[in-house]
Amino acid sequence: MESPPFRQHFGTSRETDLFTAIVGYCGSQRGGSLGRSEVLLADLNGDRHVFDFETFFNRHEALTLGHWLRPHGASVPVRPFF
Repeated sequence: MESPPFRQHFGTSRETDLFTAIVGYCGSQRGGSLGRSEVLLADLNGDRHVFDFETFFNRHEALTLGHWLRPHGASVPVRPFF
């Protein structure tokens, strides 16, 4: 299930490509969180964007939530660890 804004901006994303990306980060747990990863998707203009995907298994279905983070290549602030 996709939101109307996602369909409007990323309507060329194929379900098989999304499935391949999801399978690539999921583990083989019997329930609960299967994994989480940043996934690159191209918009209708061909520009790539970073999404955060997380997949959860409720013992009946694997459910994935993805949300937009930023355009690909945008700088991300890094906090010093000292």
